[in-house]
This record gives sequence, C-alpha cells and structure tokens, in this order.
Amino acid sequence: MSGLSEQAFEKLKTLSEIREGANSNSHLKEELIKSIKITQEFLENRTSRLSLHDLKFKIASPAIETEIDSLFESILTAESQLTINDTTLVELRKFHKLKEFIDTHCQIRQYSFQIKKCNNSECTICLPVELPIEVFDELHFLPDPEPSIADSNHYKDFSSIYGTQTSENFRPSKAGQLEADNLPQGIFNNNRVREFVECDFCGKIRCIYSMSALKKEQISTLQLKINDNDFTCGIEEWMPPSHELKGIVFIRQSLSCDSPIESGYYSNRLKKPPICYYCGKNNSLVEATDDLLHGYQSVYPLCSNCQLSGHSFHTWGKKKVGELTRKRKRE
Repeated sequence: MSGLSEQAFEKLKTLSEIREGANSNSHLKEELIKSIKITQEFLENRTSRLSLHDLKFKIASPAIETEIDSLFESILTAESQLTINDTTLVELRKFHKLKEFIDTHCQIRQYSFQIKKCNNSECTICLPVELPIEVFDELHFLPDPEPSIADSNHYKDFSSIYGTQTSENFRPSKAGQLEADNLPQGIFNNNRVREFVECDFCGKIRCIYSMSALKKEQISTLQLKINDNDFTCGIEEWMPPSHELKGIVFIRQSLSCDSPIESGYYSNRLKKPPICYYCGKNNSLVEATDDLLHGYQSVYPLCSNCQLSGHSFHTWGKKKVGELTRKRKRE
C-alpha cells in the first residue's frame, strides 16, 4: 500500500469508517483489495488442504460486483425502495416489505441464511412452484443440530429432525460457550445495567453491565462502539483486547438470538419503553389480566404475534396468599 493510502487508512478507526473511506476513495479501495488478497489467498491455500471424513474443504470465491448487483436487483422485487447503500440490519429493518418477506420466506441462523418459496397464490414475489406439489411440500429448511436423547455426546440423525422445528441452542459453537472466567462476581445484576446494544442480526436489545457507573468519557467511548453496529448475540469478544473499555463493561455471552430480553431491560430505574419479552418488538402488545398483575411482582410484556405462536406472559416473583389478601383489602 502506498504512503498516501496508509496515511488515509490510519485515520479510519472503525469498520464503518473503513467502508465509507473505501467508497469515497477509489484508489484506497483498490489498494485495500490488493493488500487483503495476499492474506486471502494464503488462507484459501491452507484451508483447501483440510479434510473431514475424507472430504476436502471447498473454497468459494468472493462475490464480484456484477454478482452483487444481480442479487440486489432480485431483492428489489421484495422491496423497491431499498438502495444498495442500505447494508446493516438496523437500516434494513426500516423496510417493512423486506422484513415481512424475510419473516415469511426465510430462516436466519448464525452461519446460514435460507429462503424457500411460499406457494401462496396471492404472493407477488414468488413465481409458481414448478416441482410436483407433493415433492415441494417435503422440502424444509435445514435443521439445527440437536443432541441425541440416547447419547448426549452425539447429535440426532438428520432424518429424525428434518422437517421439525429446531433452534440454535445446541449448535457446536454455542454449546461450549461459557461466560468468561474473569468476570467480576455479581456483574450481571439489574442494578449494574449501564447501557444497551442492539443485535445486528435479530434486532433484540441486550444489556451492557459495569461494576460502577461510567464516567462521561467512558460513556462517549461506549456509544462510539455501539454505533459500529458490529454486535451480535453470543459474540465472544465484542470488545477487542486493546479497547479501553475491555474489562470495564460486559455483556452476556451465553445469549443467542433465540434468547428472550434480559430482565435488566425492564428495570424501573432505567424507564425504558415496553417491548415484548420474547421477540423484542414494541408493537401490538397484549394487556395483562388483573389476576396476573396482582399475582406476580413482575409481568413481562407480550406481543400478539408471540401469543399466537404459543407464548404466554413471562412472570417473576409469585406473591404469597397473605400478601394478595392485604393488597386487595387496601384496594
């Protein structure tokens, strides 16, 4: 990389700044691609030597710009207002038609993204199914790994879970995910929630904890990190080792995109707007019954969609009979 490009690159501190800098400086973009290519080819060469069950690893080439443009044109069928600069999930969630398509036609996982036709005659996006309908009906999203009931050290056969509802709770990279050994004792306490960050995949809000209140400069530094939009549920190292807030602020690594909202979000101290405990959405919230509100110390919000999916109000702290009687007398 030339001296001028190195000087320009040194001023870019975050991934967002690097992307913006490359888009506005074509020469810097070309030199970045060239410098990355050397490392990329080295990794491809090393990875291609690996094998699993006598099968060699296959290396796919990165998509070129014409392929990206072609894919983008097909996405416009679902959301005509989308622009090619809308790249983060935070931006994409503003497009309701695209979000509806993803919710009804796709399955998002940590390492996969799957799409299937809906076979709905009223759908304006999918073309008619060409397969025999009995064959199409037997096509399902690839399942997530689940441990065998007979032997928890092995996973169930593919054929036994294909076509069933599964989750990422047992994926290999998540199963061994433990909270860091050097976490301060009692860090994940609702009184130690300082800020929130949104998952770039599922959009759920996660709590950021620290043992003591953050200083003004630390709050500004943390907000810059949050604005990078690089957080995902379960990420093992959101704060790089060299970051000045490393060891000061913490997140729960054990959470996945399937995990509900943390109770710390609903703390009266923080006064955050109500969102569904299961999906994190704030629309179409269901009103809890008086029996629930009087019977428990905490009744977490529930939206109509999650209720239709089989979820019920999540509660905490069931009140004792004597306590309920005294409260009703006061009322």
